Amino acid sequence: MQPAQQLSFQFATTGVGLDPRCLTHHYSLKKAVEPDVHGDRRLGENWEVQVDVSDVPLNEEFLVINEITYWNAFRGEDQDWAAIKAEKDTREIALLLLFPQDKPYKSYELYAYPHGSGKQKLFAGESTIFPSKNHMTLFWKVNNPKTDYTYEIVWTW
Repeated sequence: MQPAQQLSFQFATTGVGLDPRCLTHHYSLKKAVEPDVHGDRRLGENWEVQVDVSDVPLNEEFLVINEITYWNAFRGEDQDWAAIKAEKDTREIALLLLFPQDKPYKSYELYAYPHGSGKQKLFAGESTIFPSKNHMTLFWKVNNPKTDYTYEIVWTW
């Protein structure tokens, strides 16, 4: 079996823009051709991070950390959301949300559903959630996510 030479991760936003990067590997950026859709929300700014994994030995587990800054993405008056899609052979995924000093979240709900279906279902799998006491950060890690599933946090302001 030929080892993968690169992995691709897609990131999109309804906001002004985003600044994606990979912290663990060499990478390149490519403007995604197909817009991403979450339910009835069509996402405008859409990038693909192509991560070079050519130096990773076959059948060896490895970590890829992507970091993305979203510019003016969360503009909802009452509610907003963030989501991540699980790719093939992913053991865990995580979202870390940092909220503005003057706008902590009030409450949140966790969802999981087939990517592109738009049919939100409350998440019922194995995960770890760390909401900060001051509501300024929210960390969610999902163990053994289903391939091609969207994992979404919806919060109220």
